[in-house]
Amino acid sequence: MRPIWTLEEMGVDYEVEMLPFPPRVFKPDYLETNILGTIPYLEDGDVRMTESVGMCLYFVEKYGPTDLQVKPDEDDFATYLKFG
Repeated sequence: MRPIWTLEEMGVDYEVEMLPFPPRVFKPDYLETNILGTIPYLEDGDVRMTESVGMCLYFVEKYGPTDLQVKPDEDDFATYLKFG
């Protein structure tokens, strides 16, 4: 949900594909796309990611600037990294 929330807050267009949970059990061909079989999973051009916090950080860097981003010299930077 974090990546979707981030994209919504930023006003970035995106597509979501809903999968049965866990996809590695109920949709075995998903392992051809994501060898870990986990969700969320991001495909953005050549970029592939599986960690939701990393996705959020990626979005604010790629599609920003945004007020959601906290810079390293700001007091709440460590908390920002923790919660993405």
